[in-house]
Amino acid sequence: DLPLKYEEIKTPLAPMKAPMLASEKKMVVVSIMRAGQGLLDGILELMPSARVGHIGLYREPTTHLTIEYYFKLPQDVEHRDILVV
Repeated sequence: DLPLKYEEIKTPLAPMKAPMLASEKKMVVVSIMRAGQGLLDGILELMPSARVGHIGLYREPTTHLTIEYYFKLPQDVEHRDILVV
């Protein structure tokens, strides 16, 4: 769970306190290729300033070991909060 804070916003009906991400760090959304791709667009609509990374993995059929075939993250990832989808 990411920490939340509540901020006053104006809506067409009435002002309200809305939950917002409380982290001071910026976000990186890391998509596990194929499975996470379907979630990525919706998350970026909620967090348009988030950077994006991708990881590609598959299981080797006979040994069932995980094989990494693609790994690309933003350069400043160590200074950001990471959400893996």
